[in-house]
Amino acid sequence: MKNYRQFIKEAKGSETAPYTPRNDYEGEMAGSELRNIIDNAKQIESMIKPTSKLEAWVQSKITKANDYINSVRDYLKNTPGSVEEALDPIGSEDADINNDGKVDGTDKYLANRRAAIAHAIHKSKSKSKPSKKHRKMRKHLNLPKK
Repeated sequence: MKNYRQFIKEAKGSETAPYTPRNDYEGEMAGSELRNIIDNAKQIESMIKPTSKLEAWVQSKITKANDYINSVRDYLKNTPGSVEEALDPIGSEDADINNDGKVDGTDKYLANRRAAIAHAIHKSKSKSKPSKKHRKMRKHLNLPKK
């Protein structure tokens, strides 16, 4: 029987399509479960003294729980794209706008789009007269003057 680490190594090299998460609140559920694990672990830790004698099945369950959590941590830590990347901190944005790990045409498009939107917002906030082209368009469409 294959162990978990061998299975993950083989899956990473396979030709099958990678898992793509859906917006089913998995992150919210996982966060809730992890908070429950933390609360339960704190309670158990307060009940166990360094000199406590634990039954074998209790020790086994604690060891298994630790192993499961370590496996999830290792997977999330070492598998690119397994968790959506956090946003860049304000003021330290990089050229990889869509956080897909590479700088490509999509990032250039998004940068240009952001610049155009910022320009349009700035332009609409200014109190200058509309351009000749803008006035002609409004006249053509029978829109009232601003």
